Amino acid sequence: MIIHLSALVACLSLSLVTAKIYFEESFDDPSWEERWIRTTRQEFRGKPFGYFNWTAGKYSADPTDKGIRTMDKESHYAISRKFPRFNNKDKTLVIQFTLKYEIKLELGDAGHCAALFIKLLPSSHNPKYYDPEAKYLMKFGPDSCSSAHKIESDIYYRGRNWAFSRRADHDRAVFVYMPYPFFPDDAYTHLYTFVIHPNNTFEKRFDGKIIVEDSGHFEQCWQQIHPTRQLHVNYSDERPEDWDEREFILDPTETKPLDWDQPKEIPDPHASQPDDWDTVADGQWEHPLIINPDYKGEWQPTRVIPNPDHKGRWSHKMMDNPKYVEDPEMYLVKDIGAIGIEGWHEQPGTVLDNILITDDLELALARGVPWQARAHAAEIEAWGKVCEAERLERVKEFERMKKDRQKMKNIIKNQAKRHHHDEL
Repeated sequence: MIIHLSALVACLSLSLVTAKIYFEESFDDPSWEERWIRTTRQEFRGKPFGYFNWTAGKYSADPTDKGIRTMDKESHYAISRKFPRFNNKDKTLVIQFTLKYEIKLELGDAGHCAALFIKLLPSSHNPKYYDPEAKYLMKFGPDSCSSAHKIESDIYYRGRNWAFSRRADHDRAVFVYMPYPFFPDDAYTHLYTFVIHPNNTFEKRFDGKIIVEDSGHFEQCWQQIHPTRQLHVNYSDERPEDWDEREFILDPTETKPLDWDQPKEIPDPHASQPDDWDTVADGQWEHPLIINPDYKGEWQPTRVIPNPDHKGRWSHKMMDNPKYVEDPEMYLVKDIGAIGIEGWHEQPGTVLDNILITDDLELALARGVPWQARAHAAEIEAWGKVCEAERLERVKEFERMKKDRQKMKNIIKNQAKRHHHDEL
């Protein structure tokens, strides 16, 4: 067993040694502003270009581990820099970075719409004249709004840019997973990874885990740019009514746990009657209510099992497409020589960091996943402390308001008594 473990470590070490890192940026020092050049364009689609500032954000694991944070409302962003040119001929290409929508902690989803992308650009790119509508080789990153949340991945092929479209064989009606988008849309640091393999396949990963529904073959997910392998013979044939395509279903035997039902609010166990509380003047003191941490909401079944009636995916009869010609180099990205950070924000507060472009997925995940996990946990803890401080302040304010109301009631009551006495 020791021999096997040593061999595994040796193989991993060899992979990390032989890996090629084309570009990396961790924004460790203030000189990042000298390396990255902001576009000289004044506006795009009627909105100005905003600025980034150098910070770890308001809620972070390490205040000294900084990234760049969007600063301006209702603004586009466009900065870029050049690096030694390369291509991914016969090699894997990995693009990875971390991102957190910190503003969501303060605003929630209301009024929040933001997108921030990494773009691979040709070696001819001039950072001073960065144009978001100009040719780019690849675009990757999250587009987050209150109405939708997706990870975009656009490519350049045969003279133009093409947007990503979901695989046709992975729709929500057939596969029972978590509701789309299959990853949390929250305010904490997450790791985004895009992997292109030289066999014309690709992966999108979130916090190191592959997003099955957004991964596959280039021909499947950019079908509009390449003829399909097969065509439908006849669209008039219909799927039988008893044909069940669902591979997995919710377990009908799953039952609600006995301890599930809990009250939504409970008396605050940390609150106590103020020392100066006068029961005669202020009335009977009552515990303020807080959200019950054990409250789980309405129960919903979650256990998924194989569907015993699953018959596979039904489709119309198919025939080979006579116009189909395989392109073994759909994956190839030529003349990569610059990188851009581009996006749009209604509200500032998105922090980007840890950009890495390499040919080794193991290296990228070995670097990114542990860092993201530590940052994520620390940010939740930091935000929890902020929430606890605000809760305690709200409790104090509640007590002050309640005491003031009781005093006002007593004043009115005493005035009524005097008025009644005067009338007598």
